[in-house]
Amino acid sequence: MTYDTVRTDVADGVAVLTLDRPDVRNAIDRQVQADVRAALATFRDDPEVGAVVFTGADDRAFAAGADITQLAVQLAKLVIRTGMDADQRTGLVVERLAQALLYTTDDKREGAQAFLAKRPAAFTGS
Repeated sequence: MTYDTVRTDVADGVAVLTLDRPDVRNAIDRQVQADVRAALATFRDDPEVGAVVFTGADDRAFAAGADITQLAVQLAKLVIRTGMDADQRTGLVVERLAQALLYTTDDKREGAQAFLAKRPAAFTGS
């Protein structure tokens, strides 16, 4: 079976599941989660598979962790929904927490440095 974000191979009773999003250091998003679940279900039902080995498609990282871009969108929506019904103090607390979570990327650092240097930002998507 083929998947959008993982590759699989089975040999000698061992299944190798490779996270295949090297452009984002194999960051895990919803599609990766769905593909891994589907692949593991296939391996579970395969009598030829006795073990599963996880690996990443890039030498830089097995997996960078959660895909921050999806998290950022979800968090932004939550902040908007919460802010619509919250008093000012609660809204400010939620906003502060969201900013602390969202502004931890390389692009955040680049944006702040570019702003301070009064130059265009060179965003990389990371």
